[in-house]
Amino acid sequence: IYEHVTYDGLKFFTMAQVPELKSRVVTMNGVSKSYAMTGWRIGYAGGPKDIIKAIAKIQSQSTTNPSSISQAAAVEALNGEQDFISIRSKAFQERRDFVVNSLNSINGINCLKPEGAFYVFPNCKELIGKKDKAGKKIENDTDFVQSLLENYGIAVHGGAGVMKNLSENQKQKIEEQIIKTLTEAFKIIEQGGTSMDAVEFAVSEFEDSPLFNAGRGSVYNSEEVQEMDASIMSGQNRSAGAVASVRTIKNPIKVARKVADLTEHVMLIGEGAEKFAEQIGEEIVSKDYFYSEKNLKRLRKAKNKSTNLNLIQDKIGTVGAVAIDKYGNIAAATSTGGMTNKMPGRVGDSPIIGSGTWAQNNVCGVSSTGHGEFFIKYQVAKEVCTRIEYLNKSIVEASQEIIDELEQIEAYGGIIAIDYDANIAMPFNTDGMIRGGITNKRKIFVEIY
Repeated sequence: IYEHVTYDGLKFFTMAQVPELKSRVVTMNGVSKSYAMTGWRIGYAGGPKDIIKAIAKIQSQSTTNPSSISQAAAVEALNGEQDFISIRSKAFQERRDFVVNSLNSINGINCLKPEGAFYVFPNCKELIGKKDKAGKKIENDTDFVQSLLENYGIAVHGGAGVMKNLSENQKQKIEEQIIKTLTEAFKIIEQGGTSMDAVEFAVSEFEDSPLFNAGRGSVYNSEEVQEMDASIMSGQNRSAGAVASVRTIKNPIKVARKVADLTEHVMLIGEGAEKFAEQIGEEIVSKDYFYSEKNLKRLRKAKNKSTNLNLIQDKIGTVGAVAIDKYGNIAAATSTGGMTNKMPGRVGDSPIIGSGTWAQNNVCGVSSTGHGEFFIKYQVAKEVCTRIEYLNKSIVEASQEIIDELEQIEAYGGIIAIDYDANIAMPFNTDGMIRGGITNKRKIFVEIY
């Protein structure tokens, strides 16, 4: 089949050309390679008369014979002009040289130059015993190939709208919390856990910290009450769960996950969500657990301002996480305490699937942070994936475009997004956005501004 696909002046020979072997050799050939007729299913053979006669008899009674059109085309290919074969072989040789040279330019890879056909066989022996980009030891060639094929990771955010005047001590505490959470969440994925487990864990860790506007660190509404929202979504089957306006649930994101897993609903709110949480054994706490003198001062400062609706942009922000696991499943999760001095019962984008949270396998996962009303109106999280899916945008292009468009209408915030190849995008149009990530291709990183 590859008799015409040879390089560097190599001449093709078959054992049938050896006189002593001719009567003992059956030569199989076809038109799929040299004549670019792959899929036409045409082959032929030459050899001793009795054997060829037997082959023809069997073939004549087979139901898998190629069509007469395919046979006629093959005859024409074999008997027609053959000048194009040398032209194509030259092109194949150029491609071979490019591939072999490229492989040999990689440290630890050695590749012999084949004299024919379309295949190369790189040797990765020198890489055995070394570590891949994620720090995992390569024990064998299978490990090496897996390190090339698998793309997994997680990205998190701690909210946009971060003020420029964060103290060094504040920045250090934030960065330490982000690094700790990312390290543990990535370990879940690295050890074969699911992206849903990883994002739920990451967000719950942030909910337990007073550093962020979620869970324990939630800001107060206009009546000095904390009302929290959260949502989570799996890109594998579009399973999603959310809670809104809850006041006594320690970790809203855990209950949102249970809404997705244990009920036929997507969102539960207020007392209904809290009753459900208690029934399934999720931790319920007193309102004192969420008490924050700093957040109360922030509320009272907001009330003293004569601004529209007396809302204030917080130094602390909504939290979220997006991840893709080793199985290619994407997940996203978001949790928030909302906006300081918001009206009681106000719900922003964080628990709204498609606005604050979206996950879609083979496309992307998104978690949003910012002025929720605008993110709801423009379905920001879903819009990122839509532009990737239908406009063939990269995750960086789609994410940045949307944030730029929001800025044009004076809507401020940011998003984190991860695609099917574990590429991460984190655009924002505010002074800063707490963010970080880690993948098997990229070391852990944390940024605020």
